[in-house]
Amino acid sequence: MSQPLKITVLDFYVADKTEAVDGGVPTYGTPKVLGGAAQVQVAYSKNPLKVYESGRAVYNKTHIADATVTLGSHTVPLADKKDLFFGVEADVNGVYEEGGDTDTPKGVAIGWPVLLSDGKYLCTWFYDASASPNDENYQTENESGPQIEPDSIEFSCVRRAGDRLLRRTKVCATLADMQTFFAAVVPSGT
Repeated sequence: MSQPLKITVLDFYVADKTEAVDGGVPTYGTPKVLGGAAQVQVAYSKNPLKVYESGRAVYNKTHIADATVTLGSHTVPLADKKDLFFGVEADVNGVYEEGGDTDTPKGVAIGWPVLLSDGKYLCTWFYDASASPNDENYQTENESGPQIEPDSIEFSCVRRAGDRLLRRTKVCATLADMQTFFAAVVPSGT
């Protein structure tokens, strides 16, 4: 199996996802730049078997089921990591309270632009992602207390509820086009 290609990105965008109602398509909050991002790598996977109601299993050769996006995160702020990994924010005193029944990785859309050799930008949004720290680099506690210091963050990206789409890409000719692309996960009117 070949190694995923590491891509140097200009920025890494995150937008909170709101769960869909009654099987519809989810909505997204205002995208923000996640500080400290430098590189991403993307690995696609597919479900090897599709089982029909008759019990017959058929090998799936073509359909991409999901993707894993690994983000180099050496300087991503602690507040962003806590929000992504546990869905918790600090109170007014800067205190994080974790371990409640609702602590869970936040559902987000993630995206980034890549500068192409012709001066254009290849822009990507993955619609349904959730983050977890890379297990090998995750420190749970040291003499200073609980720590979140992973060298990378892994996002599990699946097909979006409602329309089953995985991602959206566009080659943007100008910086203004790129900014418009990342102003919203889904363009208005679609």
